[in-house]
Amino acid sequence: ALGADQQWHVLALQLAAIAASIILLWYARQAFFATLEYDADLSRLSSKRPRRVGDVPYPYPTGWYCVALAKELPNGGVIATELCNEHLVVFRGENGKIGVLDAYCPHLGAHLGDGKVSGDCLRCPFHGWEFSHDGSCTKIPYSDATIPRAASTRAWPHCEVNGLVCVFFDAALRASPDAAPAVPFAIPAISDIEEDRMVYHGRTKHVVRAHAQEIPENGADVAHLGVLHTPFVFQPLKWVLGHRWTATWAPHPDPDKRHRAFVDIVQEVTLGASGKHVAPGTRIDVRADQIGPGLTFLDMRTPIGHFHVLETVTPISPMKCETRHILYAQRWIPRFVAKLILRGLVVQFERDIPVWNAKTFQPRPVLVKGDGNIMRFRRWFAQFYPAGQTFRDAVAAARDW
Repeated sequence: ALGADQQWHVLALQLAAIAASIILLWYARQAFFATLEYDADLSRLSSKRPRRVGDVPYPYPTGWYCVALAKELPNGGVIATELCNEHLVVFRGENGKIGVLDAYCPHLGAHLGDGKVSGDCLRCPFHGWEFSHDGSCTKIPYSDATIPRAASTRAWPHCEVNGLVCVFFDAALRASPDAAPAVPFAIPAISDIEEDRMVYHGRTKHVVRAHAQEIPENGADVAHLGVLHTPFVFQPLKWVLGHRWTATWAPHPDPDKRHRAFVDIVQEVTLGASGKHVAPGTRIDVRADQIGPGLTFLDMRTPIGHFHVLETVTPISPMKCETRHILYAQRWIPRFVAKLILRGLVVQFERDIPVWNAKTFQPRPVLVKGDGNIMRFRRWFAQFYPAGQTFRDAVAAARDW
């Protein structure tokens, strides 16, 4: 028979084995079953030096911007968000229909993001006024008087596509309320996502201290790929492996789709410090479809399968943007593999953030052969800005404090 001390030792070992098994099961669940949901506010990730932002363009280009993922907004859900220095509330009625309204109640200014869905309307948390998807007030619970016409709030053009909830921002209308409203261009649907042929594996969200143009401009700035993005994404292997890139940027050839542009990218893994030798079976072909200033859809063909990555850039305030990367993969690709792909994208994206957070905007940069189509990109991007409006105009109109 075991002595008392031995029994305690056996019991301790059994408890340790149980605890280790629970931890291993939790990690296995995270790796093989849980999606990757990663948030990071890196708006202060840079040196401590003072920053001169430079002669940056107007900060809020006209276009579609992602304000939420559809999966984040179930029936009855309410999300408060910001877009181009506007406070908005996004809700989904019990009928499944989405509404996007100005966030403040026209009655006494309560924030509707603290309200609740009542049927197909949004109910104010302060006095219970209810607002429909079109912004009209449909009910004042304590009054039987006719509802005033002024008892309404602004409704924003929006759509739900590819698992994204997007809002259309019209910069010209913001700059001049009397301007003719822009006609929203269409966001192309990705059939693999819309028809559930691919599986959602996660998303990342970053806050970056940058102008909204700087981030998509990376697609045309092909020279930076060979400097900032050549070290291997997984640090323990960076001494023996690396990345090699080739890329081209061009606007869409169809004049009716002038709001779109393409970046064609080839990425390969290299062997050794010289980077001259390519590891076989590592080529990745990417076609990035830029749709206006705020959306880029990546079609990735890899040796292990087919992926779609949705990149979104949403301006919050003059020099602050929220970005998302959402990953979908073919159904047979294991979750841990898809999450490794998304993790690699995060590593590469976060290498740019300290530069964006600290750089100044050069309106007339000194360019050389090999810099890519940067000025051609800027001419293409200029179509999304309102005429005659400057960055200073937007800063002067900022209403947050």
